[in-house]
Amino acid sequence: MKFLVDAQLPPRLTRWLTERGAERAIHVGELANGLTLPDREVWQVAKGEGWIIVTKDADFLDLSTIYGSPPKVLLVRYGNCSTRTMLDRLVAVWLELNTHLEKEDTRLVIATPDTLEIHRR
Repeated sequence: MKFLVDAQLPPRLTRWLTERGAERAIHVGELANGLTLPDREVWQVAKGEGWIIVTKDADFLDLSTIYGSPPKVLLVRYGNCSTRTMLDRLVAVWLELNTHLEKEDTRLVIATPDTLEIHRR
């Protein structure tokens, strides 16, 4: 799987994803003008490249509802927490999360401190 990490999340997350077997993971800041791209353009880039968008931005929930998939979206809703806390929470659910993201019919996964909410096409 290939991941595009959105601007609100730390670039360190790309390394974390790669260490867990991601084919590729880049931060939006690595794209030309990436940190200033509107969400719809980030969406189009991810769709064209086959990336899963990893974000805290609820606008991508709206885009997923309107346009469906691809791209898939992982919406991280852990609130205002440290990078370490976010990564620890992702570690705890990574196997299940990875399984859902690999499924063809998954369009959106919302990760909260208590659950994974899976949305299918």
